[in-house]
Amino acid sequence: MTLLALTLVLPAVWLAGLMLAPLAGRDRPGAGPGAGSRLRRLLAVTAPAALLPGVVLPLFQERAALDVPWLLLGARLEMDATARALLPATGLLYAAALASVAWVRRADRPDRGTALAGFLLASGLGNQLLYVAADTATFYVGFALMSLAAAGLVVHHRTAAAHRATGVYLVLSVLSETLVLGGLLLVVAEGGAAVADAPAAVAAGDLTGLTVALLVLGFGIKAGLVPLHVWLPLAHPAAPPAASAVMSGAMVNAGVVGWLRFLPSGAEPGADAGVLPLAGGLLVGASLVGAFGAALVGVLQTDPKVVLAYSTVSQLGFVGAVVGAALRDPALAPAAAAAAVLYLLHHSLVKGALFLGVPVVAGHLTGARGCSCSAGWPWRGCRWRGRR
Repeated sequence: MTLLALTLVLPAVWLAGLMLAPLAGRDRPGAGPGAGSRLRRLLAVTAPAALLPGVVLPLFQERAALDVPWLLLGARLEMDATARALLPATGLLYAAALASVAWVRRADRPDRGTALAGFLLASGLGNQLLYVAADTATFYVGFALMSLAAAGLVVHHRTAAAHRATGVYLVLSVLSETLVLGGLLLVVAEGGAAVADAPAAVAAGDLTGLTVALLVLGFGIKAGLVPLHVWLPLAHPAAPPAASAVMSGAMVNAGVVGWLRFLPSGAEPGADAGVLPLAGGLLVGASLVGAFGAALVGVLQTDPKVVLAYSTVSQLGFVGAVVGAALRDPALAPAAAAAAVLYLLHHSLVKGALFLGVPVVAGHLTGARGCSCSAGWPWRGCRWRGRR
């Protein structure tokens, strides 16, 4: 129980510290960094430690639960099999992203690294919260916090491309939040206030078709479901590699987890039983288009981060097809859920490592071959030339 609480409390404490640090003292021109800047720098450097409880929790406890009656309408946190599998990978990925930006310092903007660390902590807090949320309201709070905090990751470089990508991301994120909120309100109205009760409530409800449509589309935006995937190839080349690592390695998983938590896969069908096979078929079709179509588009790209973005759309397409198959055939639900979580775990670690490795490879190529670049990124506006 203590580790479960620390999984959420420590990132919140570090984030609050970064936000309140300027109150400790502002910088004075010509006098070096003030107490506030030094404190923010210390918190940014040590921020990866805030993610450690989520990494070690599943190693020591098979299941954990915690009731927080004073929070919202009475929150309950619980680590089930899905959370147990995804929490360590998510914690490691956010910790690695934080570590990769903690030591970066710019002469013109020394606070830029600490700002990025703050948005990473906020997004990571929301990501972990939705995994362990056992009630629908808490799940939505975590999902919204993760999604909206990520806008600060996309806009970080303040370039024209970053502002454009952030605008597209915010439009689609607000649309996602609206659809998910509408779907979850219907879930709660049908008796699914607890996450464990949600699939049966959706299946037995009078508005099963509408609820499933809202949830598939709302969570599909986050999971990169075609044609709702357009934010991914725009956001990744504009965002820092650390931000891309968590967006593609951890945040997209939230959409699939939302499907697994709330879609009535394996539940006893109600009056609208015929809508579930139809919804499952459409989800399988759209997912397979993304799985194979994004791969074809991705191999034609030259920016490695765009290639990886389309790779994410492709990989999540296979997971979406598995979820859709479970909607069509409820007997497949247990195996489909296990396969989806295993695939997400693999994708998180591999895709996160690939994104974090992009600047390493780019720096190596720059040093080995030479490059005339613009905007500081070796793969943008470069003219590669071999060794003379």
